[in-house]
Amino acid sequence: MFAHISRKLHINGCTSTRVFLLFSKPLFQYSTKTAAAAAKSKPQKNHFLEEYLINSLGFSKQEAFSTSKKVPLKPFRKDPNLVIHFLEFHGFNKSQIKSIVSSLPKLLFCNPDRTLKPKLQFFHGLGLSGSEIVKLFVFQKHLFTSGSDFVRARFDYFRTLLGSDEKVTRALKRCSSLLRYDASEKVAEAVVLLRNYGFSDENVANFIIRSPRRVFILQPEEVEDMARVVENDFGIARESAMFYYGVEVLTSLTKSTVDRKLSIWRSFGWSDVDIRTMLRKHPLCVRLSVSKIREGLKFFMEELGYTSGYLASHPTFFTLSLEKRIKPRNEVVKLLNEKMLIRRKASLYSVVSLTEERFLKKYLLPYREKMPDLYRSYMHGVGG
Repeated sequence: MFAHISRKLHINGCTSTRVFLLFSKPLFQYSTKTAAAAAKSKPQKNHFLEEYLINSLGFSKQEAFSTSKKVPLKPFRKDPNLVIHFLEFHGFNKSQIKSIVSSLPKLLFCNPDRTLKPKLQFFHGLGLSGSEIVKLFVFQKHLFTSGSDFVRARFDYFRTLLGSDEKVTRALKRCSSLLRYDASEKVAEAVVLLRNYGFSDENVANFIIRSPRRVFILQPEEVEDMARVVENDFGIARESAMFYYGVEVLTSLTKSTVDRKLSIWRSFGWSDVDIRTMLRKHPLCVRLSVSKIREGLKFFMEELGYTSGYLASHPTFFTLSLEKRIKPRNEVVKLLNEKMLIRRKASLYSVVSLTEERFLKKYLLPYREKMPDLYRSYMHGVGG
């Protein structure tokens, strides 16, 4: 056969020597280096961890395999049950623990008393409840692996910015993302932006506390648009103390929601001038619920006969509780006037503006013996 090939190739200008050289080496070569490389590229299974994840935390086989690949193949001296029991003791449920371990499987082999306990104690010392701490760590899993110095430094930054531990805690309850790695950079950009629009340090702090999520997405164009609406539509000058509150309203409500709520006042006969007067004096009225706005308008305008102009000049009426403050005090003053026990008739606005202590001292305690039923009725009405 080779001779035939040799002759054939010789005719085509090839020598038989070249032909045999082609076949002098094995057709398939096996290299130990190639085999080692192939073995290395093939995923190694961590059978112990896979079985543990399946049996202890309810992982599927695929989930367990995928998660176990994140852990190096080496012996661990720590018992993973210690971490599981620690998390369960501090309020984490099975589903939350599974989510945490899926993202951070190496956490199973840490020393919980040394790695986890100090961090949980730190947040507990700030006044967060157990459930709030669980929520914080579930949403910000990097806190499990972040050093204590990082956590404290991040918290110190916000303490300086907001003014107290209590204010930082309030902001964290609304948005745990404030402890993200890039949070301070994002917040710093928002702080500069707000200050450029005349926000005081106190305004900036209040904005972050009330709308912490917005600081991550705040854009110059957005702030400019809101400032324009507050100035032109609400009639609030940038120099006014109410300017900040006008912007706050627009950051918490969509334009359609603002328009829908203002239409309620218009349905009771309020003019644009009335509405601008109210917004200029107390823009946060727009944040009240639809039912509270409507109930307030019915009581003040239909039952008491107040005009839109008067209410627009006294918008605090709408922010106070009808059932716990305005109606009970209105009944007290009305009865005292009927009995002619008050020398000078007091306006309802001045009465509801008093603190509870001053109201009792001026309008109830002096007449408690003469009108014991009035006192009892009032205290029952306000839940006292």
